[in-house]
Amino acid sequence: MRFDYTIAHVPGKQLIIADTLSRAPSREPVESDLLLQHETRAFIEMIVNGLPATEKRLEEIKCSQEQDEICREIKQYCLQRWPHKSQVSQRVHPYYTVSAEISCEGLLLRVSPIIIPQSLRKKALQQIHAGHQGITKCRDRARQSVWWPGLSSQLQDVVSSHQICCQHYSQ
Repeated sequence: MRFDYTIAHVPGKQLIIADTLSRAPSREPVESDLLLQHETRAFIEMIVNGLPATEKRLEEIKCSQEQDEICREIKQYCLQRWPHKSQVSQRVHPYYTVSAEISCEGLLLRVSPIIIPQSLRKKALQQIHAGHQGITKCRDRARQSVWWPGLSSQLQDVVSSHQICCQHYSQ
C-alpha cells in the first residue's frame, strides 16, 4: 500500500481552529455575491418599470417616502440590517413580519408592490376604489401595485362606507 493512515474521531469541541476558520467571513466580496447584487438590482428595476404608475407618480411616492419617518426608518433597516423584533420601534412593528420581503432601491417595495407612506394612503385608497367594483376587485387591484399594514381593512372601510357601492352590491 502506498499510504499508511489511521482514522480517528476527534470531537468538534477539540477542533477549535478549524471550526473558527470555516466560519470566518470573507473580507473581500465573492463573485457570486456581486452577481447576486447585480441580479437583485436588475429584478427591482424590472418591477419598478412594470408598475402601473407614471414616472411623475413614482417620483411623488419616492419623495413622500423620504419625508415619512416610518419609511426612513425602514430604509435604514433595509440598508443595514433588521434588528431583533424587540429592538424595532413600535411604529415599525407592523412591517417587521414582512421584513424579508421589503427591498429598497430608491423606492421601498414589498416584493413588487410599492410601500405607500402615510401621507399618500388616502389618495391611494380613492384611486383603488375609483372603479366602484366592490371589495374583492379593489383588493385584487391593490395587491398588484401598493401595500401598507392594514390596507385590506382600510379598503373594506372605504367600500362599505360608500353609499353607491353599498346599494349596488347589497342587491
